[in-house]
Amino acid sequence: MKRLVCLDGLRGVLACYVMLSHTMPFAPMPHWLHWLFQHGGAGVDVFFILSGLVIMQSLASFRYQATPFLIARITRIYPVFLAAFAFSVAIQPLETGFGHMAWIGPDSPARYIWSEGWPSAWGVGIAAHLTMTHGLFPDGALPDVWVGFLGAAWSLSTEWQFYIIALLIGQRLGVLRLAWFFLAL
Repeated sequence: MKRLVCLDGLRGVLACYVMLSHTMPFAPMPHWLHWLFQHGGAGVDVFFILSGLVIMQSLASFRYQATPFLIARITRIYPVFLAAFAFSVAIQPLETGFGHMAWIGPDSPARYIWSEGWPSAWGVGIAAHLTMTHGLFPDGALPDVWVGFLGAAWSLSTEWQFYIIALLIGQRLGVLRLAWFFLAL
């Protein structure tokens, strides 16, 4: 299957938009700038839809063979993730908090995407991040594990879940039927 290079730029723009929309609640910016970046959730949704298509094409190019596909994904994603994760663990103990950011009100989205400090179950949080399973745990089971160290990496955990589902059923359905399955889902 031919790679859809035209989607790379759009996915890059969406990734930057989502990153900025996640950063805005923490920055003392003019209201109009916050307004401009208030649709980060929609950006995530569109990014995931396009990424799903790209991943399906990648799976097809590996003929749905799990080992070469997963090795290719791990070698592409995991080294960068580990560097970012190591940095986030190193700076986590620094004195920060919403008390130092008076512009963040009690109803700010910032309070939902940052755990504000070292997690109480830090060992489990580190293990969940290192295995990229931190997005699997609901807040009731492990509060804030998905944002405990590297909040933005929840999407990588979701991506790995998608890989597993796509690998398990993709070979049986084929690309077109699998795409329709995910659209229906």
